[in-house]
Amino acid sequence: MTTLLNYIIEVGLWIAVFYMFYRLLLQKETFHRLNRIVLLATAVLSFLLPFCIITWHKQVEMMVPVVSEVPINTAVSTPTEEMLPWWVQAGTIVYGAGVLFMISQTLLSVYRVKRLISQSERHLQPDGVTIAVVDESIAPASWHRTIILSRKDYEEMNMAIMAHERAHIAHRHTIEVLLVDLITALQWFNPAIWFLRIDLRAIHEYEADEAVLSQGINARQYQYLLIKKAISLGGYSVTNSFNHSALKNRITMMLRTKSSGKSIYKALFVVPVVAVALAVNARTVTDITYLPVEPAVIAPTLSDEATVETVNTAVESSQSVADKQKDEKPKPLYIVDGKEVADIQNIAPESIASMNVLKGEAAIATYGERGKNGVIVITLKNKETEGKKQTVKGKLFLEDGTPLVGGVVKVRNTNKGVVTNADGEFTLEDVDDTAVLEAIYIGHNTESVAVPTNGTPLNITLKKETGEKKPKSETVKATMVDDALYVDMSGAKDAKVIEIMVDSKKVDVKELNNIEPSTIKAMKVEKNKDGKRMIYITINSKDVKK
Repeated sequence: MTTLLNYIIEVGLWIAVFYMFYRLLLQKETFHRLNRIVLLATAVLSFLLPFCIITWHKQVEMMVPVVSEVPINTAVSTPTEEMLPWWVQAGTIVYGAGVLFMISQTLLSVYRVKRLISQSERHLQPDGVTIAVVDESIAPASWHRTIILSRKDYEEMNMAIMAHERAHIAHRHTIEVLLVDLITALQWFNPAIWFLRIDLRAIHEYEADEAVLSQGINARQYQYLLIKKAISLGGYSVTNSFNHSALKNRITMMLRTKSSGKSIYKALFVVPVVAVALAVNARTVTDITYLPVEPAVIAPTLSDEATVETVNTAVESSQSVADKQKDEKPKPLYIVDGKEVADIQNIAPESIASMNVLKGEAAIATYGERGKNGVIVITLKNKETEGKKQTVKGKLFLEDGTPLVGGVVKVRNTNKGVVTNADGEFTLEDVDDTAVLEAIYIGHNTESVAVPTNGTPLNITLKKETGEKKPKSETVKATMVDDALYVDMSGAKDAKVIEIMVDSKKVDVKELNNIEPSTIKAMKVEKNKDGKRMIYITINSKDVKK
């Protein structure tokens, strides 16, 4: 409803602007046909301009925002039905009632004219025009290709009257009258459209009067006829009546000197007005290109949502460091879902179900000479068990309910993201329904929401940062640099609830960091039933440096 009212109001404003320039520049000119075209064209154009939106695309390159792990707030994704303000509902009802009333009046007038013609005595003329003679005392009028005359006027057959009505038919004034009546119904609240309607009717009479005088009919006699007919009864609103326009204006226009040819250029006022309208409607869309990032070291995260994850804590980190230092050490053998691949840089971390590391004799025994530099065995998640792809739509809001422009909404752990538009809206396509979205804006806390499974639009509100640091997520990272294994537990909330087991033997961090990487067969991180975080390491020998 709000969108409809905004559109109708915008149309009304452009009609008023165009008509104001017409009144200032063209109304007193004698270019009657040009004036008709300007009035009709600008009225129709006013309905089209709100849809003419020029979009400017602005390319922006940015790194994928790095955010801390935050709990998933499913409550945020539950949309609430917004109630429209009472004045919007009332305005829509009043506007609709006005449109229906105006259209009904026009249809009623058309019906009466058609009924009058159907009950009349009709005489077809050689030029295809029909003269409908009625017994009522009405002013001469025309409807499409029918001239309606009272019996008295038909018997007199005044040449001036016939020339006048035939001019209305030749210029198809009836079609223009119906078009303006329809526009008036849609803009009944706009004073400008009512003035435009009056001026267009006057121009129709000016054109018909000009056609009469061009046939050599005496101007004074014709003006006397107009005065005589001015006291006749009125006709119907949808017809072109002989005495429809103000008599004084018609006589004044007959006596006015023809406008000079240069005055026709005044009609060019339409061009700058249209240019301003397009400039007002222009929008800038920001297209974000996320810069590629280097493959991150896979590190197990011990959060409440975590389950058992088998991870490679050494080889991938070693490879990342080696790439940066341009080390030419032999690469291990990569096996992905039972197939040998050249590298694993293009594998998204969230698509990995498990990762195992084989070294030394175990690697050679399984894969022969190909495994002499170590083997990384990766099992990817079954695509059939993954969520279905869907399009996610929604809005970002500030705390005060204002739509948030320029906020970032991205799929967690991917480069896939969009920026909200001028209405705070966003659309993400091909999103896994098991994915998590992150809403990000500078100076505000990041909100993470689950993708709704029923396709319901999201309404996400971002709160301002309070200045207090958020607690770090519970993270234990294991990396290998220069053939040394390091375990970082600084991200854990409570180190006391973490136990490290090496071949079923409990060790501390110091002992763990002294383990030779070449002796590690596999490493696993999990949370047991008591809520303790456990790190299990299997090595080929029990040689632990003290």
